[in-house]
Amino acid sequence: MDSLTSRLRGVDTSAVEAGDDQEAPLFVAGSPEEAEQLRALDELLSPEARTRASESLCRMCLRGRKYDLPRAAALVDAMLALIDELGLSDPPRTLEDDLASMKLVVPGGSDFEGRKVCWLRLRNHQPGHGTLQDFGRVVVANMLYAMRGEEAQQRGIVMVNDMTGLSRKNLDPGLFKYVTGSILPRLPVRVGRILIFNPPFIVGRVVLPVVLSVVSKKLRARIVVVNSSNPQQLHKYIAPTSLPPDLGGSMPFDLATWSKHVAHPDSSLWEAPAEAPSLDKKWSSRAFFSEQLMHGREAAHLQAMNSDPALVASAEGAADDEPPTGAGGNGLPSLEKKSSSRVCFSDQPMEAAHANTIRAGAPRQVLSNSSSELNAGIALTPSRLEVLRARYGD
Repeated sequence: MDSLTSRLRGVDTSAVEAGDDQEAPLFVAGSPEEAEQLRALDELLSPEARTRASESLCRMCLRGRKYDLPRAAALVDAMLALIDELGLSDPPRTLEDDLASMKLVVPGGSDFEGRKVCWLRLRNHQPGHGTLQDFGRVVVANMLYAMRGEEAQQRGIVMVNDMTGLSRKNLDPGLFKYVTGSILPRLPVRVGRILIFNPPFIVGRVVLPVVLSVVSKKLRARIVVVNSSNPQQLHKYIAPTSLPPDLGGSMPFDLATWSKHVAHPDSSLWEAPAEAPSLDKKWSSRAFFSEQLMHGREAAHLQAMNSDPALVASAEGAADDEPPTGAGGNGLPSLEKKSSSRVCFSDQPMEAAHANTIRAGAPRQVLSNSSSELNAGIALTPSRLEVLRARYGD
């Protein structure tokens, strides 16, 4: 036991992110303000990350680092490197067996603060059977599964360390050092609370005091020791509906289905599509022409219309014209006259958008749900177009 405690003293948990119960997220998930943060993050990404990282990964990293842009950008690179290091794009078959052992499980529930429940049972861990990287895959696969939801990305996780049946042979200081030093710091995960449930006498009296002395002050403040074998004591922190039956809860849990699903993570969580547009285009809510909606000949037609000098020159004469006034007097052409104007509805079906972009004589207008100026029906003469481009970007 002396050698065990001496090895624990070399553990450094300072890089593990700890959540804050009192701190609300800086931005609403999916809001225009968060979209602006995503675009700003894109500017800080490495060339490889800009090409490779998916929107989901960048969003997870941004939320996981509380919108600290430099730290989020560094995390994107670190997480891509971790996924490559562990081979999660094509995980070994042993991962499914390791998950089925239930060393670590994310059953799907959340605590009262919205943090995803992670259930750790180290009594099922046998040091020497498998490598540290094998356990690292279990952790990362579970965290990817846990971080699928917006609330978990912003709020973090609650770890239920179920020590029921734990013995000395299950303890592995090297594993603790590896997870806290090399795995968790490279994941978009914030640890909001650690519930140490039913620790054995020797662990509670000897090991835990050493662990508490080496973990960071912020992480130590989030550790709660539940000295009881009664799982109802956990219900002070997590509702029974968010816990599996083994923890006194009522949440259904199918181990076989869960382990197969988690063992084969969807690479789209971190890999961008092969020919995806750049992040600034993907996240631009004010794009004048949506690449996601306009394909094929329609997109080519619009691009040619924008780049043709003759069309640009024809619009110069209308630079000081008043916006066309329709029947409602709101600056929009009437429905009967819309075919005579170059109008693009970025959120309407492609056939209608193409039908409304035929003629080039009238000042171009763009109607979009994401800009108050555009929704107001302001004609985009060249001078106004420059103002909007300066404000919102291309």
